[in-house]
Amino acid sequence: MRATRGLGCVVLMLASGCGGSEASRPAPAGATVPSGTIATPTAPSPPSSNPDADAVEAARSSLRACFDKARSANPALGRTTVTLSLGVDQAGHVSTVDLEYKHRFDDASKSCMRDAAFAIQLPAGQPRKVEVPLTFDPR
Repeated sequence: MRATRGLGCVVLMLASGCGGSEASRPAPAGATVPSGTIATPTAPSPPSSNPDADAVEAARSSLRACFDKARSANPALGRTTVTLSLGVDQAGHVSTVDLEYKHRFDDASKSCMRDAAFAIQLPAGQPRKVEVPLTFDPR
């Protein structure tokens, strides 16, 4: 809790003794918080994650199956990165898919990856372009 000088110090004096420091402390049960005083958390909240990237990451298993298909067609295919560039509408549906491959994939694997990308459901919101690189390692 953050106190202002004057009346706020009286409340803190009753609650915590007003011991010279204005450290943020939660008010004890039953303490009165003066109007206009804003209670703030003592620890900062963790940074929020990127919900679009999280949605793409949640689809990794279906995208991984396409990479495995590409490895079956080309066993020499090693670690590779595929960058998904997705056009997303207001409802969170993928409307366009562009894929950038670091290494060459066969057409069937490209089609598989494109279909898996179209199936991703992203959070609703403003129409946007989402770009997420995914790296796949051979098993």
